[in-house]
Amino acid sequence: MTYLTGIGLHDSIKRNAEKHGVEPGSYLADLCPYLSSWILSSKSDNTNKSYFNAFKRWENFIKVQEHSALPASPTHVALYLTDLLQNGSSQQLHPVNVAVYAIKWAHECAGLPDPTKNSYVTSLQEAARRKASRVVQKKEPITKDVLIELCDKFVDENDLLIVRNLTMILFCFAGFLGFDEVISLTFNDVLVHDEYLVLSITKSKTDQYRQGSEVLVAKGSTSACPVNMYKRYLERLGIHSLRAGGVTVAANSNVDERCLKKHGRWRSDSAIVDSLDKRLMVSRSLKLFY
Repeated sequence: MTYLTGIGLHDSIKRNAEKHGVEPGSYLADLCPYLSSWILSSKSDNTNKSYFNAFKRWENFIKVQEHSALPASPTHVALYLTDLLQNGSSQQLHPVNVAVYAIKWAHECAGLPDPTKNSYVTSLQEAARRKASRVVQKKEPITKDVLIELCDKFVDENDLLIVRNLTMILFCFAGFLGFDEVISLTFNDVLVHDEYLVLSITKSKTDQYRQGSEVLVAKGSTSACPVNMYKRYLERLGIHSLRAGGVTVAANSNVDERCLKKHGRWRSDSAIVDSLDKRLMVSRSLKLFY
């Protein structure tokens, strides 16, 4: 793993183990690589990646100045944050905070004193926060009337993607789902009952340990009913699959293309999936290979 070598975690643990009497080649020494991996597992892969990249930016900066990145001096860290504020990050709290968290993360992983626990660093974070502060304009929440009006507009819509998008919108509204949660749903995560749906949420920002949770969505009486919209989506999905399957079989049975398009009311070939043999017929007809 890049993080193990990039921040010297494995070597640091090995040195600390030997310092405390762990003999090379012993069982305890063999556990050191696993200790490194488990320490990194305390945070998500995305968090480790973000901190590692931010740490490398700090390392590149301080190496040019011919000083150490790990372990780092609190004064050097404060000067690095000053550079971030001076060169374009004064309107964004994020780069300063990520730099602080990344340097802190690398030192904690290596078992070294945290150089960000310093009054200079704390003051610079506060300065960045004040510079980045601005009036937050909250968006007006979507009302049920807006959703009903939207669903009424597409009440007779047969386009599969539109019906799918309406289903996702209603799931988010009725189930209080975030975008990442709704796009992670699969058909196996949705259990249909007569009067309600059960959504199995397997991935969520609020569920860091992936314990999972269930969300129950009741059936409604308007066009914006999530249960009926999902059933409508399943119905359209089934019809679409059957239609696509039929035209593919017909195409691969050498039905005339003009008749095929007229029969299916198509203007393009997007619904036709030719078999491998049929696609190879084009180059074979050139008789270059036999």
